[in-house]
Amino acid sequence: MNFSIEEIPLNVAVYKPTDDGDFIFVDVNSTLEKSEGITKDALIGKRLTELFPGIEEMGLLQCFRRVNETGEDELLELALYEDKHKTGWKRNNVTKLANGNIAAFYEDVTENNQEVERFEELLEKKTAELESQKKELDKRVIHEIKKNREQEKQMLMQSRLAQMGEMLSMIAHQWRQPLGAIASASANLKLKLMLGSFPLESEASREECSQYFSERLENIEGYVDNLTTTIDDFRNFYKPNKTSVELSLKEVVEKSIQIIGSSLKNNNIKVVQECNSEEIFSIYDSEMIQVVLNILNNAQDNFLEKNIQNSTITIKTNASELSICDNGGGIPEDIIENIFDPYFSTKHEKNGTGLGLYMSKMIVEEHHSGTLQVVNIDGGVCFHINLKGV
Repeated sequence: MNFSIEEIPLNVAVYKPTDDGDFIFVDVNSTLEKSEGITKDALIGKRLTELFPGIEEMGLLQCFRRVNETGEDELLELALYEDKHKTGWKRNNVTKLANGNIAAFYEDVTENNQEVERFEELLEKKTAELESQKKELDKRVIHEIKKNREQEKQMLMQSRLAQMGEMLSMIAHQWRQPLGAIASASANLKLKLMLGSFPLESEASREECSQYFSERLENIEGYVDNLTTTIDDFRNFYKPNKTSVELSLKEVVEKSIQIIGSSLKNNNIKVVQECNSEEIFSIYDSEMIQVVLNILNNAQDNFLEKNIQNSTITIKTNASELSICDNGGGIPEDIIENIFDPYFSTKHEKNGTGLGLYMSKMIVEEHHSGTLQVVNIDGGVCFHINLKGV
């Protein structure tokens, strides 16, 4: 060295670079000893990162490495050093010496330094601004969450309205037979009265007339009960659910079949049920019924569109899983990944909304913390619903 570091009125330390990116103390001046409260003997030969562990977070270690690599001087303006024992603001000037060592000239500007004070004021101001921005961001996030929930409710309602149209069509079809039977029985009774088919002079004839009319009226009452049950199922399905109920998947299937079973039967679609699981779940029943009906309706539409012979739907429950499979030819592989996307539909010509399966997945996964998955099988497709038991 061509100079004595004792002549420099700043803290001066000289380091030798190591192969692993650290630096070893070679020499320090007395000014540094007084400033840091440590002797030269305690520093010489020691690693910088061991004695001053906050050096990397401060940014000075990286500065040393750059200077060692490039040979160009660097000034590290106003950097905060912190470790378990000390803290302070430092200004460092780092240079590479002719012998390959690194020299750092620095001053502690912590005490009575206006620049530090301005920096701390600026830091405090920026912290306040960030806090204000955070609060504003929190408000916006809450607003967006509410907005998304409202959008979800609207989409659910849109899906239900679309399904309501299908349900009304099924109810109309399901009512046609009992209404026809009621009309036939009523007309038959009127005809018997008009023709005087039962001479009422004898006791036996009067009993025969009474029995005939009683049987026909009982039949009419049975048909009326059937109509009432159908409309009650429909009304209960669309009743808004605010609380969950404890229900088995088997019961969900049974309630769904009560609604759509007649339509499936009239379209010659065989339903095979293997529902043996009695495990109880906390379920929003009308929502879960909507999921099952969506899947069954889609299977029915597919059977009718493709004119599938011996069309069959197999419904199974096993522990926490409900599987609905059909032999309708499956879903094309190029679209199977998209069927749960909102507004994706293969039934546009039939006024498909593209919301049924999207809402079904949301109901199962977001409202019931379960999973809804689809997979093609040999000759058809399977939908698997998994729930967590109570």
